[in-house]
Amino acid sequence: MLLMQSLRGSEAAAHIVPGRPYRLVFDLSVQATVDYEVEIVDEIGNRILRIGVEVRNGQLTVPFETLARGSYWVRVYRTQPDRQVLAEYGLRAD
Repeated sequence: MLLMQSLRGSEAAAHIVPGRPYRLVFDLSVQATVDYEVEIVDEIGNRILRIGVEVRNGQLTVPFETLARGSYWVRVYRTQPDRQVLAEYGLRAD
């Protein structure tokens, strides 16, 4: 499990070990009646994963199998009524 926090600056990116499964937990307030999804993109914006989320103990969480070594952006979207970015987080696999 890795807590994703909204912080500024490249040194604030969360770090994971490449090739291992993780569950990301986000520091967002969520509404039970809203649908969310997470998108992971590489450092130039190419989509790597698009994942539905789970709500556990009032927090958004998302499991994923593995990421290769590199820098990523993790974007959280509210999917309804329109697809809107709620937050973006830095993530490094190294």
